[in-house]
Amino acid sequence: MTILARLEFYMHSEDDPAVLSKIEFDGVPVTELTREKAGEMYPDWTGDEVMWLKYGLEYKYDLNFDMTSGQMTKFTVEREYDVDWSGDQS
Repeated sequence: MTILARLEFYMHSEDDPAVLSKIEFDGVPVTELTREKAGEMYPDWTGDEVMWLKYGLEYKYDLNFDMTSGQMTKFTVEREYDVDWSGDQS
């Protein structure tokens, strides 16, 4: 299995609430998306106080949160593909 698709979204460098309130994650402004809120939105996910994960058949989702503020700091989604890298074109 090889990861060919990966998206990461970091929010470490932006702290202006006016900018962050314009960014939504699944319909919720990221300024309101805390670890607690993610637990309510995605009850079948697993994790701890700084991570909330979902391993599906095709995708892996990962939400990361700041321990102090509880705010989301990173979102990652990746998909693994079974790819033949032999290069044989015969």
